[in-house]
Amino acid sequence: TKQHPLALHTYCKPDQPIPLDTMVIHGITNNKVANAPKWLHVKDTFQEVIDDYVEYLVGHNIEFDIRMTGLDTSKVKVIDTLKLVKKLLPDLKSKKNMAIYYHYNGDIHYPLEGSAHTAIYDVYVTLWNLYKMLEEFNLTLEQAFDIISTNEVNGDKPVEDVTICPFNKHIGKKWSDVLKDEPDY
Repeated sequence: TKQHPLALHTYCKPDQPIPLDTMVIHGITNNKVANAPKWLHVKDTFQEVIDDYVEYLVGHNIEFDIRMTGLDTSKVKVIDTLKLVKKLLPDLKSKKNMAIYYHYNGDIHYPLEGSAHTAIYDVYVTLWNLYKMLEEFNLTLEQAFDIISTNEVNGDKPVEDVTICPFNKHIGKKWSDVLKDEPDY
């Protein structure tokens, strides 16, 4: 995978006017996108970046975004943080992106124009959540991908058991307890 030097972010002008209730949620107005390109004019650029520079494509409920954009993700490994949180934190009452963010005491200082519920803000929140889950469960991106792709952990354990240590002196203990007792384990 090559390293792409830039973040790729743009608003797109929808085919229909943005409804008022949607503007209230996202803060994106018809005036803000009046001179923005249509999705069909930038889709190829996004596809090129995915094909040439992306190994892992991450999003919260990302399958929705893939369906809506029509992008081909067959060349990348897709990590859906919604699926991941359902498997790693099954007892978390809400699996919404912001609920996970607050669960991990998120404190992102948003550097770009916009507000919560814009796509770029969701990118920052999703990245924070993924980072915190990887950190808490001591996982690599590849392991996270395997967890949501194969429905198994360590080849033979159901994903629902991922919160339990499956080996050595801590077998059967919750990982959170193991890490409290032995942070360097």
